Amino acid sequence: MSEKSVLFGHRIVAIVIAFVLLVSATSIVLPLFTGNPIKFTSLIRFALTLGLCWQLYHGKKWARVVSILLMTIAGLQTVVAGVVLMSYGSLALMIIAFGVVYLGAAVAISLPPQVRHYFAYVS
Repeated sequence: MSEKSVLFGHRIVAIVIAFVLLVSATSIVLPLFTGNPIKFTSLIRFALTLGLCWQLYHGKKWARVVSILLMTIAGLQTVVAGVVLMSYGSLALMIIAFGVVYLGAAVAISLPPQVRHYFAYVS
């Protein structure tokens, strides 16, 4: 395990966290554009996501396992929902894109050896 590998793994984890938080924040703000208020439950979900991402950043193995599981479930569920809502046009495409981001994030923190090196280094 080289320093270069650990740093690359750190970058992957940081990018995954950024994308997950961006998708989560977008899903909170999006209802405002349709005239709907922000739901309190969305804020709670964002706070929990933020906490999980914090633990993931600090190399907690349980956070990695939980993140992979939740991102996979959310990604599959969101892609299916987007396909079902294809009659809504660009909204459906955005929903599918969110699902692809979640699935890509799950793969990115589960498969690359550099991510394993990062988690081994920080824990």
